[in-house]
Amino acid sequence: MLGDFLTELSSKYHDLGHIHPAIDQMMDGGGGFGHRVDFGHDLDGLLRAYDLDGHDGVHAWADHMLKDFTSPAGVPLPFSEALVRLTPLDMQDAVDWLSVNFADVAEVGAEALAVEVIARRFGGNRAAYHAALAVGMALGFVDDNPLLIAYSGARWLIHARDRLAAMHPDLARSASAALARAASRFEAASYIALGAQVVAHALHVPDLLDAWAGAHLSEHGGAVADGALDLVDGLATFGVALGARRLVRALCNAARGVKQRDAARMARQVLPKVRLVELLAAGAPPTALVGPLAAMAGGNGRRLG
Repeated sequence: MLGDFLTELSSKYHDLGHIHPAIDQMMDGGGGFGHRVDFGHDLDGLLRAYDLDGHDGVHAWADHMLKDFTSPAGVPLPFSEALVRLTPLDMQDAVDWLSVNFADVAEVGAEALAVEVIARRFGGNRAAYHAALAVGMALGFVDDNPLLIAYSGARWLIHARDRLAAMHPDLARSASAALARAASRFEAASYIALGAQVVAHALHVPDLLDAWAGAHLSEHGGAVADGALDLVDGLATFGVALGARRLVRALCNAARGVKQRDAARMARQVLPKVRLVELLAAGAPPTALVGPLAAMAGGNGRRLG
């Protein structure tokens, strides 16, 4: 399928190899199937990389993650380690359904483009729209792509919400407000978890808890405790992703604002010149030229007279 082709193509970047032996050893541990779910490929791994080699360690961790992202096994999603520890989910299913790679993201992009084209081409044809989402959902199951399944499901829910809004606007507004509140609370919780994990890591709390659990808890109890810590780590990892998303959006908005200000300044400089040329070509009297000349002088920071 498409995913296999894209994975084979992108894995050539992964084959270039990693750049920092100490960081790579920390992230890969003893290797083996599913090691990315178990250790190093999350916020805890990022913090440990910083402990090992400061900013260079963070750079090596990011390079390692990017190259693993282009490999067939991909990188684990947040909460994947907790789900493996706390549920009957085995490692094979975790790698298939709780990890994503470049091909998975590319398929979501292709699905989004296809849905947009169909929406523009067929307008309000619900059958064509739903067919595109059904194909995307099926492709997600065939290629073990959780992102594509989630995207197709989310688009279907958005479409259903829009239909509900047309029939029951008050109910749709209430549902949208409730979802917005839930999303806001989740984001706040992820930032709290992120701050808590950074502080706990600085104080070596996870290592102390591991030592205490090993001495006082059974194997099952230790697994449950580790799963609870993994849940916090997953929530904190979401906080990193959400924070990065807000930062990128702020940078894009700032760049867009600079471009808009530049365009407005250029318009203030160019438009008076265009108007002056038009007046001269029309043989306007000298008094009519005062306005454009004053605007040109003001745009250059000078005053007439």
